[in-house]
Amino acid sequence: EKMSYNPAKHFNLEDRGEIKEGYFADIVLVDLNKEETVTKESLFSKCKWSPLEGFTFRSKIMLTMVNGQVKYKEGKIIQ
Repeated sequence: EKMSYNPAKHFNLEDRGEIKEGYFADIVLVDLNKEETVTKESLFSKCKWSPLEGFTFRSKIMLTMVNGQVKYKEGKIIQ
């Protein structure tokens, strides 16, 4: 509600913010049991550095969907 539904409502984004038939599928799947450490090799930014380099997160993003299409899966950007 706080991270999806309400922001979509606040910014007047139609057909977003809920997992519902006919809505755009903007979804991130997170594995809460896998850790991930930020490395230079894992960055996707053009500048190739991050203040989080070396930081270990307690969870890992496994898949990201934008408008119903997979855009990121298991460490790789999908065009």
